[in-house]
Amino acid sequence: MSVLESTQRPDGSLAFDIPSELRASFDIPHASALVDTATGTRYTTDAEVTLSAPDGYACVVSEAPIPATAYASVTVDIAANTTECGIVFRSSADGDNCYILRLEPRRSRAVVDRWPRRVTGEMQWEISGDVPFQVELERPCTLEPGEHTIDIVMDGSLMVAVIDQQVAVSARIYDRTAGGFGLFAGEGTATFRDLRIATRIR
Repeated sequence: MSVLESTQRPDGSLAFDIPSELRASFDIPHASALVDTATGTRYTTDAEVTLSAPDGYACVVSEAPIPATAYASVTVDIAANTTECGIVFRSSADGDNCYILRLEPRRSRAVVDRWPRRVTGEMQWEISGDVPFQVELERPCTLEPGEHTIDIVMDGSLMVAVIDQQVAVSARIYDRTAGGFGLFAGEGTATFRDLRIATRIR
């Protein structure tokens, strides 16, 4: 079950967040070094990580897989003119097979995606193996340069993410049942800090 807390903004619209009680229930820290998939550089989870890829893609992924039930939060400082950044989860060590929560500042949106897209799907729109994110996994989101927060809860096949304690997106994550947690930036620069990964006794 996905539980969200809603509050009313001054303009009457609703903001959504993960309830503080749910966050607090994840009280067992999950420590694992993060490894740069290109250079092999290792970072502790409490380190500030700056990923810069002006014309490409940069990613760090945890050495140890995250538990099937886990909570993660991170602050990301997005540089001006960055095309995309965000998190990967249930990822292979090289970051090539994973689910993705992608922030796209230029398009003012957040999307849930998966990689690779080579597997031809059963639906008519899954042509030649291209499996893009579906429209219901896209959320309009104000992503000006500067700091933004990401919170994500994974529980079995369920994933719920919240950006800036305002915008929520949820999805089913059946295909990949295990893997690491990572951070990425594409065509730009993003600095990640205050990363927390935790689990709990069920």
